[in-house]
Amino acid sequence: MHETLLLRRWLSVLRIVTGAIFVYVGTMHVVGGWATPEVFSQAIGRFAASSPFGWYTSTVGSLVLSAPSVFGPLFAFGMVATGLGLMFGALTRVAIVAGLWLNLNNVLIGFSGGPVHHGANVLMAVVQVAVWQTGAWRWYSLDGLLSGERPRSVEATPADAHP
Repeated sequence: MHETLLLRRWLSVLRIVTGAIFVYVGTMHVVGGWATPEVFSQAIGRFAASSPFGWYTSTVGSLVLSAPSVFGPLFAFGMVATGLGLMFGALTRVAIVAGLWLNLNNVLIGFSGGPVHHGANVLMAVVQVAVWQTGAWRWYSLDGLLSGERPRSVEATPADAHP
């Protein structure tokens, strides 16, 4: 099998795993009350207070804490929706953008989460960028199935041909 196609298939598997992580963590946030204004405000306030990125937390933290009844559910349910989009490959490019935004905010505001928290968010972001850049979002996805854009062979992908 052509190396680029093999890479795309593996990246698609990683896309599905990344989506599953978003669904798992988002579900834990929903069950844990992050969608409620009280829990969301307390958690973001606690994370923002210990973040070394004061310039970011003062701007974004103030914005989200000004409307926790909007941003709490948006954050918790947004993680689940992003994960489902990545897992099933539905509106995958939109899910990638949403996932990158969530990962960026988790790193910058949730700094007290520790190295595993940061490592997972950075790794998920790298996978999402790679999936976008290689077109791997088409493999094993509803988007690829519905659009008919999913390459089926080496001949079907002229970009993969070597000069």
